[in-house]
Amino acid sequence: HSGLIESVGLGGILINEYLNPKTWVKVINYLDQNDRLYNLLSRRARENSKKFDVSKTAKFFCKKYNL
Repeated sequence: HSGLIESVGLGGILINEYLNPKTWVKVINYLDQNDRLYNLLSRRARENSKKFDVSKTAKFFCKKYNL
């Protein structure tokens, strides 16, 4: 899944049939009709996003590649 789980964490939904627009519509409609799940995923996504920091990432890559 090419890092999706690491980047999204528990704040998202993996859509296996991602090339199928009807599947996207079903998931979006489901979230639109399920406030509790939407709010839970939103809260988790906000928390997960805190672990990403541009300066921290830049320092990591500079150190890794001796820049």
